[in-house]
Amino acid sequence: MILVLLLGLLACVGWAAPSLRAEEGVLGLALRWEEQLLVRLGSAGRPAFYVQSWPGPVELRELLAVEERGATRTLLFRTGDGRRAQVLWGPAEEETVRLVFRVEGKHRWERLGLRLSVTPEEGFYGLLECPVQGILHEFFPPKGGDLNLRGQSVWLYTLPTHSLYAPFFVSSQGWGLWVASSWPGLFRFATRRPTEVTLEYEGPELVVYLIPGPTPLEAVARYARLTGTSLLPPQWALGIWRWRDEVFHHPYLSDGSPNPLPFNAMVVEDVLVMEALGVLPTVYVLDRPWAEGTLGYGNLRFDPRRFPEAEAMIRWLRAKGIQPVLWIGPWLLDDLRREAEALGFTVERIVPFPPQAAILDFTHPAAVAWWQAKLRPLVEMGIAGSKLDRGEESTPDGFLLRGTYHDSTDYRAGHNLYPLWFAQAAQGVFT
Repeated sequence: MILVLLLGLLACVGWAAPSLRAEEGVLGLALRWEEQLLVRLGSAGRPAFYVQSWPGPVELRELLAVEERGATRTLLFRTGDGRRAQVLWGPAEEETVRLVFRVEGKHRWERLGLRLSVTPEEGFYGLLECPVQGILHEFFPPKGGDLNLRGQSVWLYTLPTHSLYAPFFVSSQGWGLWVASSWPGLFRFATRRPTEVTLEYEGPELVVYLIPGPTPLEAVARYARLTGTSLLPPQWALGIWRWRDEVFHHPYLSDGSPNPLPFNAMVVEDVLVMEALGVLPTVYVLDRPWAEGTLGYGNLRFDPRRFPEAEAMIRWLRAKGIQPVLWIGPWLLDDLRREAEALGFTVERIVPFPPQAAILDFTHPAAVAWWQAKLRPLVEMGIAGSKLDRGEESTPDGFLLRGTYHDSTDYRAGHNLYPLWFAQAAQGVFT
């Protein structure tokens, strides 16, 4: 198989048989796999790249120069408002095409855009964990949406209860696109023209990978190898899960009979009933509140009033082949909050929800080590995993609440990354 790239510039050159030619100094591009046209950049006679500014899009107008360094080409343009712009393209891993777009003097509120010309029949899949976007309530999700993103606009900005985004989508035509950026971005799938897809990103540059298939499944596989394949979960994670949210301890079971064990009665009854029915779970999730202190998560120690003899209860669960999983959030409450703030381990400016909580700065290596040390006794007790929650509610937006994390990441760039940092730190507790 041969990947062919056609760019609007000068004459034919060699790189896995790409062609390069100039058309009025305006960049146009087509991605082919052998004779199959996968996608064309640029739409309706307009250039592929542009700047979304306050009055409207600023186009690339004049091609100033072309530079070649190995297999990478650099195109220098002048924009419609007189600024210099730079487009770099070249081959990358997994037979992909990497494109980088920069504009001098880019304002913080401007977005760097890319237009794609698509067919009227194409479907687009990806970006979201759900077929709808918005602040989702667990019990009353908004109606609408479709797995096929055609006709939808998607704003890649983490919202409460909706934080699993990936800046990647795949087309039914057999190609994919990945934006290598954590900055917020806006995707429009044929919302303005039936043959146009656009994407616009904040941040200092736009880095895009065009991923050939030539089938959708092969494009997804290339993306996975490019960004990192998923971890294989343990066998027990693929069994039956039992989840408890609000857990109270009573001396009796629900039928009025006495609790036969010295553990939380609700947990005991759940397990004994499922065992009697022959559907014993492999996972039991203990949600918050489970700890002492504010909001049932104050000091990361089991509340003995709610969970008497917690360590023995965990041994009992594991003896039955049930792996206990515990609710964990980024919140810091009570004495933990005071200690973390004294050490400089918290994010300085956050959305105050809940108002009693600070959140950990997961870009701070010492803060992560401190937090993991607080959680590790639970793992030693027998907790097998964690249900991560609340990682997307309090993070600063980067506009009203501006600043940087410990590692100098801008709050705006880190907003979408915070749930990932949280997950990576939590995984480190169990490895």
